[in-house]
Order: sequence, then C-alpha cells, then structure tokens
Amino acid sequence: MIGIALSLGFFGSLHCIGMCGPLALLACNSENNSGSNNKSIILYQLGRVMTYVLLGMFFGLIGSIFYVTNLQKFISISGGFLLIGFVFLSLNIDSVIQKSKLGNSISSIVGKLLLRYTNRIKSKSPFTIGLINGLLPCGLVYLALAGALISENIVQSSLFMMFFGLGTIPAMAGFLKGFHFLPFSIKRYFNKALPIVTLCFGGFMIYRGLVIEMPMELSFFEAIKNPIMCH
Repeated sequence: MIGIALSLGFFGSLHCIGMCGPLALLACNSENNSGSNNKSIILYQLGRVMTYVLLGMFFGLIGSIFYVTNLQKFISISGGFLLIGFVFLSLNIDSVIQKSKLGNSISSIVGKLLLRYTNRIKSKSPFTIGLINGLLPCGLVYLALAGALISENIVQSSLFMMFFGLGTIPAMAGFLKGFHFLPFSIKRYFNKALPIVTLCFGGFMIYRGLVIEMPMELSFFEAIKNPIMCH
C-alpha cells in the first residue's frame, strides 16, 4: 500500500504543479518578497500533507464502518473496475469532478475560504494556505482517498494519505525552488507512468475486495452466530 501511495503521488506530481502551482507560489512568496524560501516551502508542504492525513483519517473511519458491514468488498471491487475504465476510456477524472454538483460545491466553498484568508490576513501563513489547498477538489487526491477508503483501519488510511502527500513533494518543491521547466522526455515519462500506476491501483483494489473477509472474531458477530438461548 505504501509503495502504491508513493508512486501515485510521485507520478501524479506534475498534475499537482498544473493544478496548484500558482497557489503554491502565492503561499511561499507571501513571507519573502524576494522569492520562495526553504521555510515557506516546508511549511506549505506540511500543510498539504497534514490535510491529506486528516482526510485519510476521515475516510479510514468510513472505510472501517464499511469493513464491519461488509460493504467495503463491494466498494473496493467496483472502485477498481471504475479506475480501470477511466484509464481505458481515457477519461479525465478532474473533468468529471468539475462537472458534478458536489465537485462544484466543494470548489466554491474552498475557493471562498482561500479568498477570505488571502484578502483579510496581511501576514499569510504558507502552512495555513497548504492546509486549505489540500481541500481543493482534485482527481488525483480523490484517487488516493479511494486507497484510504479500502484500508482496514484509520492508521493504515492515514499512512496511505501521508505517503501519497510525501510522494508529491519532490516535484512541488522543485517547482517552488525555480525548476519550472522539466525536460520533455521526463514529462512524457511521468504522463505515461501515471496511467500504469492507476491501472495497478485499480487491480489492487479489485484484489483487495476479493480477499476481504468478514471480521467474525468480533463479539457482535459471534453473538449473532451463536445466540444465547434462554431455558
């Protein structure tokens, strides 16, 4: 799971630059007019990763409920086939999210929150902007959250999102330090690798769904299986 999370973040990091690059530059230049310094970059990245971990905890909690009720098996298998379908049909997850009412609503709420913060606060914290940035609707993040949802517990789901966030840091930090232009060959490699990682992730979700077993060791299920009879 950790390898998948890191790969997903690393090979999807060019997507992060395209989606959040301008906001990241705003965050990291807010404390230093001469450019992005190391402190601002670290704080911004920590803010993003912190939000991903919190989201991982939330979706991990939902996933644990699904696990107990045996819904996680269905969600994992159907989600895996959905991801594979997106890849083979060359569908853009971000476009689907932007066209949905839920995606528009979340984007509007987070956008207003960012606007209020950047307009009212004179000394803008890169960490706070990173926290808010992590809430923006993003197909790559939602893809990672699918991994959190099929985790067995909150710890695993939090770790999955943490390593996903860490995987995005090298490219984002390089972008903020001024390495804006990657060689075309590297960009092409990243663009080709991400669908492969997504396919592997979809296959893993299907496998994960097939091997999930009901937690019969829980006392609740034992009580149902072997009810106490009154005499």
